[in-house]
Amino acid sequence: MVRKVIEGSKRPCIITHSDTDGICSAAIVLKEFEDKKFKVLVASPNSMAQRRFYRLLPKADLYLFLDLPLDQVWDVAKNFLKGKVIVMDHHKPQRNLNEEGVIHINPLFERDKYYPASKLVHDLLGSSHHWVAAIGIVGDMGVKEWKDFLKGFDMKALEEADKLIGSAMIYKGERGALKAIELVSKADSIEDLLENKTLRSWREKVDKYLNVLVEEFGSKAERIDEVAFYEIRPKYRIGSALATVLSQRYPHLTIVVINKKDGVANINFRRQDGKYDMEELARYSTQGIGKGGGHKKAAGGSIKLSGLEEFKRRVVQYLRGKK
Repeated sequence: MVRKVIEGSKRPCIITHSDTDGICSAAIVLKEFEDKKFKVLVASPNSMAQRRFYRLLPKADLYLFLDLPLDQVWDVAKNFLKGKVIVMDHHKPQRNLNEEGVIHINPLFERDKYYPASKLVHDLLGSSHHWVAAIGIVGDMGVKEWKDFLKGFDMKALEEADKLIGSAMIYKGERGALKAIELVSKADSIEDLLENKTLRSWREKVDKYLNVLVEEFGSKAERIDEVAFYEIRPKYRIGSALATVLSQRYPHLTIVVINKKDGVANINFRRQDGKYDMEELARYSTQGIGKGGGHKKAAGGSIKLSGLEEFKRRVVQYLRGKK
């Protein structure tokens, strides 16, 4: 059904998450429909909550939202989206948009299994580009759930490809993410990506800066019980990658990276051992002062800086209440 709708569109527009999973999701669509011209944009759940985001969307007869929880911002989005809408997402749904005339596909409607968006798009389109989905799975920490699909792949190569793709968004922002989508969609193999000089250069710069922030974590993070708050004002969009690296190093800590900029705190939550639900924590701690959501082991949110102390209080309260 999804393939047929895309084939019938004349002016399709892809809006995808700016992380590795979203980038790979978009690349799979572009590979499957090489002869069709798509407008491509990248977004985040936070940016989609703003009306100005939709005012900048190009006119299209089909909007494809990939790895983005459109249902969470539907009350805003529905006023701007005039074409057909398809959502292929794996975030915990707040509502079923099929009731609103949207083709809304989310595995969590039927079963509780971690299903990265790139794998979902791959399966729905019957794609043969397995390696792209494999990179997306690794990037979205779905290796445990999809180990059978990943058999036969070089895991080190997949991890390296994920870091190269992720560095594009971190170092160059939205332009970098769009460049990564272009490169993945045109590549014939993982090896093509690993040899790309542009991505390798970006990754080297990001890694150097990331290592500094990781080393400073021990002295600058604020620890309360099993949570570590790490406030940063980075020169790159590195919060998500930093939170992931720290959570891998400290799997039994709840990592909360707080990126402060222009009166807003963008927040990344991580907990590798799965003891606490980060999606639930993100919603609870930002309710009424911002917005949050995501997955069990990884989530994100944003609040006004004026609410930072209240946010921290709620995080500690939530974790103590769950013991």
